[in-house]
Amino acid sequence: MKEKNNIRQSFNARALEWKDGDFKNLLDLGCGSGEIIFELLKNNKVKFAYGIDFSEKMIDLAKKEAKNIKLEKKSQFEVKDAENLNHLSKNKFDIILAIGLIEYLENDQKFIENIRKLLKKEGILIITVPNNSSPFFVLDYIITLIYRLFKNNFLTKNIFNFIKYKILKRKSKKEIKPFPQKTYNPKKLNTFLIKNGFLIEKKIFNLYASEWLARLFPNLLNIFKKLEKLENSYFKYWGKNYIIMAKKIE
Repeated sequence: MKEKNNIRQSFNARALEWKDGDFKNLLDLGCGSGEIIFELLKNNKVKFAYGIDFSEKMIDLAKKEAKNIKLEKKSQFEVKDAENLNHLSKNKFDIILAIGLIEYLENDQKFIENIRKLLKKEGILIITVPNNSSPFFVLDYIITLIYRLFKNNFLTKNIFNFIKYKILKRKSKKEIKPFPQKTYNPKKLNTFLIKNGFLIEKKIFNLYASEWLARLFPNLLNIFKKLEKLENSYFKYWGKNYIIMAKKIE
């Protein structure tokens, strides 16, 4: 289970539920292969979309897909660093997306100041971050620490590989992705955005799953999917993913 992909998939579903707006220009930071942009364009949520990603491979895929589905005139993709946005015009965008991005950036303050400059008056910012208050997050964090502690030890490494590839019959020997660089407390993040001139308009928790357990035991995915019902319960704050829609205010 690739967590970032699941975050983007969950966002796609939410984005289509939100009310239509007069969003002429959209900026997707860390756009990947452009899946969110294409989904929003096809459903007439935005009129033009601009995608940035540091991966040349991802941008090439996005450009090819845009051409294949005849959306190249409504979209533009560029290989750029999301922390260097000086080449973009100020007050240009109606909506900016940062999906599974800011936990990898070095300076949140600089990033949010740049976002404010790029957004039009009452422009919308949508971000997702790992919720470090989630028990699923804590569980994955503990397992990650244990894994890192033993993975370089010759004996434990071989035991781990035996369990993974012989007992669990895992075919791929691809290294599991490292844990996100930063984590966030939802309340503190809300306060941070408010202090920087944003009004929180919508908050959603989702992704009630352990990435590690889903990788080791794929059959658990069906159980994790059923746990998405927690989103509408008292336990909604257990969601590993936190989505915020915030509006720029003067």
